[in-house]
Amino acid sequence: MKIMQRSSLPLLSFFLGIKQFVNLGAGMDTRAFRFNYAEGSHYYEVDFPAVLDYKNSALEKAGVQPKCARHCLTADLTQQGWIERLKENGYNPQEATLYVI
Repeated sequence: MKIMQRSSLPLLSFFLGIKQFVNLGAGMDTRAFRFNYAEGSHYYEVDFPAVLDYKNSALEKAGVQPKCARHCLTADLTQQGWIERLKENGYNPQEATLYVI
């Protein structure tokens, strides 16, 4: 699985033209920082506020920068409204998107 994980996002981004990635329940995942994405790619991370606050604090302390446009969206995925929050933050439902679950 790690081989697939390490290669799938960059390959999809570069060769298939996918430039939107949505990570539902992102937790401490760091794909936006580890992979090289095609120019103009957007990576949306959706999770609870406390999770993203902690993660952002740790990332700031580490001094790392994302390798694409990163968008953090706080939401409870069991409640309605998170899709609208994606759209409000630049997500285009007409573009190809890879969802990371």
